[in-house]
Amino acid sequence: MQFDWLANIQGVGWFLAAFGVILLIVLLLYWIGKRIAPSNPTKEKTTTYACGEDLPAVKTQFHTQLLRYAVYFTIFDIVAFILATSMGVLGWVPLIYLLVAFVAILILKK
Repeated sequence: MQFDWLANIQGVGWFLAAFGVILLIVLLLYWIGKRIAPSNPTKEKTTTYACGEDLPAVKTQFHTQLLRYAVYFTIFDIVAFILATSMGVLGWVPLIYLLVAFVAILILKK
């Protein structure tokens, strides 16, 4: 009975062993990639890539209508998820979330 804590540590030991093995594999792959990668940086290779064309900067007008629809979709998607997962739960959390979503939609209407 004095070794009850050992049963709890056994699960943690497997986790730490798996984490260590995965960490070793990642470090090994990183080291191999560093060894086989070519290392000859030139001025052209270190500059920013811009599609190979030298174009002047142009100001473009950004339309926010698509962004507004994306935000509406995100709000309704999260509302549907919250309602679907809280059907059997009685409480204030789904109602508060619906109220917050309704207020967000009212703010977006402006």
